[in-house]
Amino acid sequence: MITTQIQKEIEVQKSNDIIITDRCLSDYLAYTKFQFPDLYTRLLPFLKYYITTYDVIYFKDINKNDYLYDDGVRSLNKEFRKNIHYILEDMYIMLWPEIKKFERI
Repeated sequence: MITTQIQKEIEVQKSNDIIITDRCLSDYLAYTKFQFPDLYTRLLPFLKYYITTYDVIYFKDINKNDYLYDDGVRSLNKEFRKNIHYILEDMYIMLWPEIKKFERI
């Protein structure tokens, strides 16, 4: 999924000046950290580089947005979602120097 996301972003970027995505590489790395912490540690240096390719990251705070609905893709398990949310939050705090613009919504 990680390499597919990168490939899609590169392909879309060839014909578009602006790309808006519901998921970015950091989302996939959060899921990786949850399931495979050792693999996450190995991929983190690449994420530090790749996150600099994003101009803006909007982080939808789970505590301010009740947007859980059954879309057939996202997990409905609230504990799992909270775990991923806090992994992402920690990751963004750690990557702050590399992030060009970050907005919590």
